[in-house]
Amino acid sequence: MNPIAVFRVDASVLIGTGHLMRCLTLAKALKVEKVESYFICRDLPGNLIPYLEAEGFKVYKLPYSVSDQGVQITENPYEQWLGECYQKEIEQAAEVLKSFSRIDILIIDHYAIEKKWELMARVYAKKILVIDDIANRLHDCDFLLDQNLSNPLQDRYRKLAPKNCCLLLGSQYALLRAEFLTTRLKTIKQFGELKHIFLFMGGSDLDNMTSMVLTALLELNFTGEVEVVIGSQNKAKEEIKAVCQKHSNFHFYCQVNNLAELMSQADLAICASGTTTWERCCIGLPGLVITTAENQEHIAEKLQQLGIDFYVGKSKEITINRFIKKLNFAFSNKDEVKRMSKVMMNLVDGNGAKRVIEKTLIER
Repeated sequence: MNPIAVFRVDASVLIGTGHLMRCLTLAKALKVEKVESYFICRDLPGNLIPYLEAEGFKVYKLPYSVSDQGVQITENPYEQWLGECYQKEIEQAAEVLKSFSRIDILIIDHYAIEKKWELMARVYAKKILVIDDIANRLHDCDFLLDQNLSNPLQDRYRKLAPKNCCLLLGSQYALLRAEFLTTRLKTIKQFGELKHIFLFMGGSDLDNMTSMVLTALLELNFTGEVEVVIGSQNKAKEEIKAVCQKHSNFHFYCQVNNLAELMSQADLAICASGTTTWERCCIGLPGLVITTAENQEHIAEKLQQLGIDFYVGKSKEITINRFIKKLNFAFSNKDEVKRMSKVMMNLVDGNGAKRVIEKTLIER
């Protein structure tokens, strides 16, 4: 009888896609190990439920009402991400969890969920793995995964997780799709002139930084190739697509599965911080980084301290002139870009999902 894993994770216009995509990565890695995975997701605006189903996973949908009158904002500012009041979320999730004959591991990747929810789930799941990176709430879990860099990471969770919780901390546990390891093994970066750019500002890009970057490249008369990637949730999708159609060196992609291939062709990335950071590290692609959410800021700042990436700043504070200045600096420092690439590849080797599975399902 195959082990069963259940994921509680959401994607939406507000949340973005990163949480769900890294869970999907882990689910695919679990599938290789003969583990059956199921998802519990709320039917929020901009969700990726059809995408999960197209990938072959069963999704249990939690209802969403257009009215937010039932949403009670507590001391956790992320509770609004639920699209439902917290108690109802617990009750609805419990109904789904009890429908399983057993759950070998429950995986939670949601900033709005904390100890009270996890205590409810204890009745139904043998083990609980929490994926987090903001360290702002109490947990009751067996494993806690934070794939980001912070010094020291243990201190962030010392008072938030149970004493017997196994902490999986650092970029060695970065959840990357198998394509990144494959691409890493066959990619040898040759840095000359920076003539090929990979542009991706996250699944939602609420501040439409993609359009700003394209405008800056046009002002600079950049003639190199630009791989322009957006998520299906991007509200400026048609506008961005129209700009790309007018310029033969701008190549438009929406919700693609070959990010590793596109990254491997590039000399420089222009992107949001977050999950994409570790994907770039795996194949050694330095970038101009813009933070589009508060939880991304410590990642960008830490990597800048390590001499990796050119951190431009917060999306809401960046002007086009400031961005162009930073881009020109990168263009004129190709040796620095080459050095960054080597350092990045030492941070992430592409085996993070395998390590997480070994720790959570094999060692215990």
